[in-house]
Amino acid sequence: FIAGYPIAKLLDLILGENHGIIYRRAELKELIKYHETSTERGGDLVKDSVTIIRGALDLQDKVVESAMTPIEKAFMIPIDSMMDRITIREIYLTGHSRIPVYEGSREHILGVLLVK
Repeated sequence: FIAGYPIAKLLDLILGENHGIIYRRAELKELIKYHETSTERGGDLVKDSVTIIRGALDLQDKVVESAMTPIEKAFMIPIDSMMDRITIREIYLTGHSRIPVYEGSREHILGVLLVK
């Protein structure tokens, strides 16, 4: 410690302080993948967490068009729909958490029904 401290301070002065390791996106993805497959060695990321993290890292490369559903194919419900078992089942089967609500024609969207 006695000899190491002055040397470390001198190196910090010459090279600059270490601010940690910076990873590129591809390296981060591999690191995340490693943690998922290393549960027996202490990695505690479950598959769902890895999927979410990798998806977030991939967002930068995506354009909205590749992630959207065309309006013609979107599941929507009219404003005057009754929230009966049939409608609720249809909504459930879509698997979506947000359903556009329209009045009159499908082009006249009034809002979004939040399904949770």
